[in-house]
Amino acid sequence: MMLPWLLPGVVVAFLWSWIFNGNYGVINYLLNMVGAPSTDILGSPLGAMAAVVIAKTWNSFPWIMVVVLAALQTLPTEQLEAAALDGATRQQRFRFISFPHIIGPVALVAMLEFIYNFGNFDTIFVMTGGGPGDSTTTLAVDLYNLAFGSYDLGAASAMGVLWLILLGIISSGYLILNRRLETR
Repeated sequence: MMLPWLLPGVVVAFLWSWIFNGNYGVINYLLNMVGAPSTDILGSPLGAMAAVVIAKTWNSFPWIMVVVLAALQTLPTEQLEAAALDGATRQQRFRFISFPHIIGPVALVAMLEFIYNFGNFDTIFVMTGGGPGDSTTTLAVDLYNLAFGSYDLGAASAMGVLWLILLGIISSGYLILNRRLETR
């Protein structure tokens, strides 16, 4: 179950590139089996973005589930049993006991995933190279192309510093929000 998370991003990108390949990919094989025409998923802007999102989600899903499972295993069983005895439905127990208990770890994972995905380079660069067109270009791919494609190191370093400041502001906002939630 943890294998997708343990694989390097480049390996994941190659794996999913082969799955979505327009000539010999598994997706097109399955489409042909049901009589649908083959399609170049990585060749269309919407398909390429969907493929990158699927690959990255598959890669990061195991560690997210481990964190959520760990949070769920620390649920106060006494409170859940008391709520059940008092007549609370499953939805009410989840809403008023389980969800407030796991919201901290879930918010932490969401923030970390946002930061990781903000700098996602390997999956996008290997699968699509930022294309077709610029449909899957992110800040990381743009920064790479600016620094190593155009050799404009000054602009690339300025973009990197602005990127760092933006992530610092977002992370600070998360930390402030987290402290306010903890004091409640």
